[in-house]
Amino acid sequence: MLSDVARAHARAGQLEEAEAAVAAIAEAGLPLSVEAVGVVATAHAQAGSVAGVRRALAMAERSGLPRGARLWCSLLEAQARNGNTGACLATLRAMRAAGVPRGSRAYALAIHSFAVARDGAGAEALLTAATEDDADVTAHMLTSVADAHALSGNAAAAERVLDHALAHYPQEATLPLFHTVLKALAKVGDAAGAESLLRSPLASLGLQPTADTFALLASAYAGAADASGAREVMARAAKLGVTLSTRAYNSVLSAQAAGGSLAGARTVIQEMRRAGAQPDIASFSILARLYASEGTPEGAAGVLDAAERAGVRLDSAIFAVVLRACLRAGNEALAAELVQRMGSAGLSDLEIDDALTRASGGQPSSGPGTPALEPGATELDISEMASAALSTMQSDALVVDRHDDDDDDDDVARGDENARVARMEAAGGLGLGDRR
Repeated sequence: MLSDVARAHARAGQLEEAEAAVAAIAEAGLPLSVEAVGVVATAHAQAGSVAGVRRALAMAERSGLPRGARLWCSLLEAQARNGNTGACLATLRAMRAAGVPRGSRAYALAIHSFAVARDGAGAEALLTAATEDDADVTAHMLTSVADAHALSGNAAAAERVLDHALAHYPQEATLPLFHTVLKALAKVGDAAGAESLLRSPLASLGLQPTADTFALLASAYAGAADASGAREVMARAAKLGVTLSTRAYNSVLSAQAAGGSLAGARTVIQEMRRAGAQPDIASFSILARLYASEGTPEGAAGVLDAAERAGVRLDSAIFAVVLRACLRAGNEALAAELVQRMGSAGLSDLEIDDALTRASGGQPSSGPGTPALEPGATELDISEMASAALSTMQSDALVVDRHDDDDDDDDVARGDENARVARMEAAGGLGLGDRR
């Protein structure tokens, strides 16, 4: 009964309660099973808590339970999630010393640690060690090795892993492995390589492209700043009846942004909404950066309005982009309004500080369309303007506090709404927030 309670807590992510339930079994003098301890160890492993797994292992040891492959793998998983390659290798050695077979799962978890650490050479070396230890090579292992290369930006090495899989383990050349190689190619903007991958090995194995496939392909075109190629991806997906995700559309948006095409980005937003994919904070951030790069802070502020109308929570990064555009354009009044608006948008004090720091040049926002400083404008100028905007906002707040007349409040509300309408018009009157 208590083991069932522990399992229920573990599934709900209540790790302390799950651990307490298992401890209660031992304290009651009832026999403790490897299964019960394994539930707690696995839950801690999935949370990346090495300390939690070690407590579960200690509990098993006190109860005289053998530490089998499952418990060892829980420790490996926690270490791998933290990218602790040295600890994973030490655990593999300890398994060997304890006489516990190091199977495919153990090696797959250890190899994953090298992917998290972005160590492609280490991942390949461990894959070789796994084969020498007679462990079956799995798709998970191969994908982790390719991912280690992809995350480090080594697309050629990731492709080499795929070639190795096709030559020696074709049954393990699964779609996730292809997607990992596509991710590597997208990271370096190799759209031609991505297209070649889809035409040859993917098609030859009979694997069908999915929404994720097209998202990665569009991302490759975005990396190559090829807006037309990215839009063609949308058309191809539609022809195959594949419904693109918001992630895929965001890649197409990024391609438009890389080419500085505000009109193209607005069209993509409209098309994604017609297709039933709702823009998210990343979508609106790309659009805001484009308006900012054109020196149109009113349009960028209009994007904030559209995002809120769409039910998207604004974050410090998008506020920083718009606020910085205002300060560059010398629009201190709009900047002050934005500073005040951040609180009403639900941003914490820490997030507001982050936005102000980014906007004033302490940590410039990055990404497609982020504008450079205007000639003659220094980071100090912008920082001083940000301080002035904040002071203006604080002064305005004091004035508003002294007005208790309801009619005045209505006038302020109408003024705010009129300002928002004007910004929406400046943003092209897209009505992006209108739900369909």
